[in-house]
Amino acid sequence: MSSVKLHWLENRSKGGYVTFGVPWNKGEVTKETVFSVNDENGNGIAYQEKPIAYYPDGSTKWSSYTIKTDSETVAVSYTHLRAHE
Repeated sequence: MSSVKLHWLENRSKGGYVTFGVPWNKGEVTKETVFSVNDENGNGIAYQEKPIAYYPDGSTKWSSYTIKTDSETVAVSYTHLRAHE
């Protein structure tokens, strides 16, 4: 499982609802990718994810997330489902 760690900008209020985007490398995120969002203690955070841009090969270029949290940092983790053989 891979992850991207995010933190609040300096001098910003922490907590509440926040929407942010994550850029992905070509081929890194596909339709088979499963996401999770966790706080700094590893607790799951409910989220809404939406792909907002794609590469020509169909992989996701940018994803938008909306979460509600009081955490100092969050991590977006992902793994890929494997096709049945």
